[in-house]
Amino acid sequence: MSIKTKAPLRLLCDGMKGENYWLNGCMTYLAACIGLPEDYNYQFFTCISGDSVTQVFSKDPGRDVWAYSHECTAEALKKCFHAIGYEYIYISSIKEPQDCLSMIRETLDRGLPVIARGGGQVAGQEIEFNCIVGYDEEALYYLFRNKDHATRVTVYDFRELVIPGEKTDESVSLNEAYRKALCQVPAMLTLKATDEFSFGIQALNDWAELLENGSLAAYDNPWHIVWSVHGTYLCMLGSNGGEFGLYDKVLQYYPEMTWLEDVKKQYDELSDIFQTLAYKDGGVCGGFDMTPEDVRDPEKMKPVCTLIRRAAEVTEQIEEMIQKNLYTTDA
Repeated sequence: MSIKTKAPLRLLCDGMKGENYWLNGCMTYLAACIGLPEDYNYQFFTCISGDSVTQVFSKDPGRDVWAYSHECTAEALKKCFHAIGYEYIYISSIKEPQDCLSMIRETLDRGLPVIARGGGQVAGQEIEFNCIVGYDEEALYYLFRNKDHATRVTVYDFRELVIPGEKTDESVSLNEAYRKALCQVPAMLTLKATDEFSFGIQALNDWAELLENGSLAAYDNPWHIVWSVHGTYLCMLGSNGGEFGLYDKVLQYYPEMTWLEDVKKQYDELSDIFQTLAYKDGGVCGGFDMTPEDVRDPEKMKPVCTLIRRAAEVTEQIEEMIQKNLYTTDA
């Protein structure tokens, strides 16, 4: 095996810790290979990318949605690399993976991983973001999200690559990076919808509307529908309800922002909503184990939608509180 990266191989994301956003796990491993302090961890990149606060909704019920960085990758990468002060090349559409091998090997010879999107399937699930960590004459070695060792791959079908570059002249301190992450929260919660997705407050309301409007009765792939129209959004709500300590980190660096304690209380309610929807007394309508029959029944979805809409109201209150206080304090 020919592993080239400087940092020890490890899990990119630990699902048991709520680490569900793959790109942030890849950025954390890259930061370790660069030699950045441990403060540049999964929490850091999840806050910087916007994933920690941004609900996302797909207007196509058959499409799985994982995170903001999953659907708006270019924007998330720009934030992350700016925060660590490094250049990068993002190749967003690859037709012939073989044409990229020399660039990949040159990067690996510098001791840095290449972040790839795609790369085959594991247990029937398509691989999303992962790190290429080594090579030999006939293969590349991948570090996948749920493995702490490299997997040898001889058939390359990655469709996107992120090539880390050189250090820039711009240096962003940790406290400044977290301050910027805080300042972007109102914009992320009110982000304008695209033709494919809605975000933040609107994403929550759109999720509830989909479950109540009766349109799901027409879909023939029921078990997949349960995940793509409810499970994935519930998972996102649970992850973001914890906001990955963004406000605690800001308070650590800016203790005068005492108003953030009230914002944190709003997130406590979001967390309670998630726990009720997903787990309390088996979850509302079964939580993550909801049946296809239930998810396609608007009447049975009413209590679920009531809680989702309450989450939207709480999220709107969070946006208003942060927006108001950013204008009255030196953020």
